[in-house]
This record gives sequence, structure tokens and C-alpha cells, in this order.
Amino acid sequence: MNEAPLPIDMLKDDFSKALLADRPIVVTAPTGSGKSTRLPLWLSAHCQGPILVIEPRRVACRSLADYLSTSIGEKVGRTFGYKIRFSDCCDDDTKVIFVTPGVALRLLQKTDFPFAAVLVDEFHERGWESDLVVTVLQKRRTLGEQIPLVVTSATIDGGLLAKKLKGLSLVGRGRLHPVSVQFDESSSTPSLRDLELRVARAVEEQLHKTNGDILVFLPGRGEIESCASFLADLCRKKSVEIYRLHGSLPTNYLAQALCGHVGARRVFLSTNVSETSLTVPNVTAVVDSGLVRMRRHRGGRSGLVLESIAKSSMEQRKGRAGRVQPGACCRLWSRAFKPEETTPPAVERIELDDFLLHAVACGLEASEWAKAPWPTKPPEFASESAHKRLLALSALTKEGQITEFGRQLLKIPLSVHQARLLVEVPDHLRATMADLLALVQGRGRLQMKLRGLSDSECEKVKDARKTLLSGTYDEVYAELLCLRFGSIHRHHLHPSGIEEARKIAAALRELLQCSIKDATKDMGKLPSQQELARFILTRWPEGGFVLRKRALNQRKKLKVQGRAPTKGEPWANGTLELFVLPYPRWDADGRHLPEAGVILEHEWVSGRGNELKGLGRFLLPCTLQDLAWAQCGQTVLS
Repeated sequence: MNEAPLPIDMLKDDFSKALLADRPIVVTAPTGSGKSTRLPLWLSAHCQGPILVIEPRRVACRSLADYLSTSIGEKVGRTFGYKIRFSDCCDDDTKVIFVTPGVALRLLQKTDFPFAAVLVDEFHERGWESDLVVTVLQKRRTLGEQIPLVVTSATIDGGLLAKKLKGLSLVGRGRLHPVSVQFDESSSTPSLRDLELRVARAVEEQLHKTNGDILVFLPGRGEIESCASFLADLCRKKSVEIYRLHGSLPTNYLAQALCGHVGARRVFLSTNVSETSLTVPNVTAVVDSGLVRMRRHRGGRSGLVLESIAKSSMEQRKGRAGRVQPGACCRLWSRAFKPEETTPPAVERIELDDFLLHAVACGLEASEWAKAPWPTKPPEFASESAHKRLLALSALTKEGQITEFGRQLLKIPLSVHQARLLVEVPDHLRATMADLLALVQGRGRLQMKLRGLSDSECEKVKDARKTLLSGTYDEVYAELLCLRFGSIHRHHLHPSGIEEARKIAAALRELLQCSIKDATKDMGKLPSQQELARFILTRWPEGGFVLRKRALNQRKKLKVQGRAPTKGEPWANGTLELFVLPYPRWDADGRHLPEAGVILEHEWVSGRGNELKGLGRFLLPCTLQDLAWAQCGQTVLS
């Protein structure tokens, strides 16, 4: 391999000496210094056997394996490969395998762990899986398994972490040019208010002031699409290309976006995946919204909360503008805003059901938690709550030991509460349930809005959808039909969304041993709504909801006016209240307006103050009689 010098190279001799000390190694160096590409090679040269490299995101696993394979003229999967959920691109001879933390945990649950060393990259993101991997490996080291462990970070206090791990700390330097910072005083804090307008204004300014590409940090895919639409005219006039960057994009698109580029300037609209996991080339200006969505534990539940990023993340994002030359960073909030110093680790801010079940499966039983070598100890109240829920689910015993049902849940690469819908599914429902869970994983409707299409194109799409979805009046069955029979162009479906959903569906069908693995080739008839709803309710009774009485009264008023609901409606199950957006095919005459149903996706987002507001998606209609049949709620005689 022809290796161009990188800043991390200065640590090579110290790293080799540290490996001989047989202690965990913590390497702290700025993003872009070469940690993710050099350290795996050094470990491979030192150790006899395959190296496991754990990256926090799937996109980083694919990108790094592809980059290193290309650099030696090989296909991915030979010397360098990756193993992520629903995708395995390596063989028995692969020397360096990049995996996500979830895959690493499943490997650690097996009796045979064939890796000569483990590198946990980007540890500062502090996902619960990464914390658990480090804890399990540390426990194994105390039991005599001296597997070399390397933990890397761009921003974490390496000395403090090394002390916790009883390891060694190595600090590398970056290669950054100065970056000037300016603030947008029109917003006192990072906010969604007028975000598209403020992003467009900042991008236009940087197009005039700088000569490279521009990287815009946004909190999610929704904001990326909104800003892309808002910027379309400006970028067209300036002959600038827009690229979207988030973890669900296909590898070939990412490779095109991240390759060296000569020609038109580019504006990258990205989630925080570009903060550490992806290095975007030729960027000389950063526009930072200062926002991120992360899971927080509040009021007995965890939800996806829109938050301001911590100061450490702000510095990470700013540094992206100074990799190739002096750059500029525009922060879309006031200079007076004071952020938190660092982001709390995930184990302090989420529900721990999956964490606890995986921990027990890896040999960390609840009785040992107090003495386990945690980087950050999980909160006791969250651990106890998770144990109660897993006990009710029959996944753990009262003593905290994993049951056979719990082990079955872990064989399915989904969350615990989604996996239970796929354990021991009747044969005739397997394919449909695999497709349904694949759609839920996709977190977005397959049918795109018709913005940007001409009138004639809109009419063609509407006619094609009407034919495809004839007789279908709910979101679940409409999406199932799009998954199996939809066309990206004819039905105007989300290209990366449909590709991802079909890929996940194929993997789940394989796991469930369905006779037809490809959903697009399955011509079988879908089960009835009642049969599907009743099966789900037997496995997940708390998924049953009814429309609130106040929403029923509002519907009556709308019906008189010949209108259907257009705003989110409140649904409840006696414990939770969720707001559900009406599906576009519901009609005003009330024939297809459900009053009971199974809500398959629950999301908690930040509301007023510290409150979390529940949002529901994927409403599968059923009847009140179906809920009574499944013994959901209480039956009241009147």
C-alpha cells in the first residue's frame, strides 16, 4: 500500500510499544488525523489473526472498508471487509473487519470469538453498545483473555478514560488550518425557527466568500429535504450541486459524494454523520445549525429529542472547514449562547431494555453490575425499570438470568420490543411480518410528495398510485403494496427508502426461512387487516389504541362540513397518548376513518419545556371488537 503521510503517523512507534505493555490503549487525536485507517493496519501487522474494528455507524463501516480495499486494488471483503446489520461483506480470510457496535455485541455472545484485537473507534459518541462492548472486553481481560483493546476518540478526555480502563493514553496531533467563526445573531439559541431561510442566507454568503465546498450540519433527514428544496433555485443559478449525507444512503451514492472532485462547487446537507464518521473532502466552509436529535430518558420513557449540540461537537464541526486551507464556520445562533461542554453517554439518557438483555447474554448478569468495569455505570432506576419490563416479557427471570425466549429475541437484529413480533410467527404470516418490520425500520413513508413535478407528471403518478392502491385506505397496507409492487419512477417512491426497505425485508425473510426471499417477487395475497391486527395484538397488546373522544367529536363537526381530518389526532391506550397524522386516503364521509387500531411506531419528541410529546406512525386499523378479543384495555357495558 502506497501510504501518504498522515498526522497520526507520529504515534506509530509509541503505539507499537504500548501494545507490548498488554494494557488497553486510548488514542486521542483530531478527526481526519488518520486514526480509523492507520490503527487497524498497525494492529494487523502486530497481531496474529483478524482485527475487529467497531465504528458507531454503518456508513463508516462501508466507507472505510471500501477506501482501504481500493487503496490496494482489491474488492471489499478480501483483506478489508465489513459486517453490518443485514449485510455481510467479508470471508474467513478477511484480515480487518469493520462492524457496528450491535454486530460486535452479537459476536461477543458467541462461545468462539476469533479476533486477535479489537479497536473501538469514535468512542466519544458514547453509544450504549460501545460502552457495553468495552465493559465486556474489560471483564474478559480480568478473567485472563488478554485481547488487545484500543479505544479512539477525537474529543474525549483520553487520560481520564485510560485511568478508568487501567490503560495507557496516547495523544496525537491534527493538521488543521485556522477557521474563522461568525454567528447569526437573529437567533439567540440553535433553533428550527426559519432554519431553511437562515441556512440559505449563510450558504449564499459562503459561496461569495470562500472557494471550496460547503458542509451544512442539520439535525435530520426531514430538515435535509426541506433545506434542499429551499436551496434548489440558488444552487441552480450558481451552478452548485447539492448532496445529501445521512446513514441510510446507498454506498455508491456516498462514494460519489465523498470522492475527490473537480468541477462545480458542492453543498453537502448532512446529519452529524459527517461530524466524525465521514470525512467530506474539499470543504472550506461549515454552516452549523447547532442541532441534533438524540435519545433522552424523561418521565419514565426515552424519546428522540431535538437538542442543541455540546461545545465539543461544535468544535468538531468547525474543524471540518480547516482540513485543506483556512476556512470559515457560520454558527446559526448568538455568540452569547452557552452550550453544555460534552454530550452525556447514552446509558444515562435512554431506557435500558436492549442494553440489559445484551449485557446478560454477554455474561454480565445483574448481580455483577455493581463491580463491573463500566466506563459509565448505568443508572440504577433505569436498570430496574428495564428488568421489570423484560421480566414481564419473559425475556429475563426474576433473578436476572436470560430465558430461552430472551435468546430467541437476540437472534433477530432488531430492538427487543420489535423482535418479539417475529418470534414463532405462523407460516402464512411470516413474509408479511418481515415486510412490515422492514418498513418500520425505514422510518419514513415510501411515497414521496409530488413537489417539483409538472402537472402532467403529477396526474400520471396519481393515476398509477390509484391503480396500485385500489381498495386500500390505510398507511400500513399502502406501504406494503409499495414495497412489493411499487416502481420508483411510476409511483414516485423514495429511491433510497425503497432500496433499504427491500434489503431489510429480504434479510428478515431469510431469517424467518420464508420460501420467497425477494418481496418484489412475492405474488401472494396479503392477509386480512383483522388477521394481521389480531396477531400483532397477541404479541404486543400495548400497541392497541383508540381515538380520543375529543377527536371523535371533532370528526363529527368536520363530516358535516364535508371535510376529513388534516391535523394530528390524539389516540390513547390507557397508558400513553400519541398524536397520529391522518393518512391521505382517509375520506370525509367517515367510511374509512379508523377509530381503533394498532400503532406500530411510537416516537417521543421534545415538546414544551422538558415534556416529551408522543407521535404515532403506521396505524393499522382494527375494530373495538378486535381489541376486546385480544383483551386490550377494559370492556365497559353501557
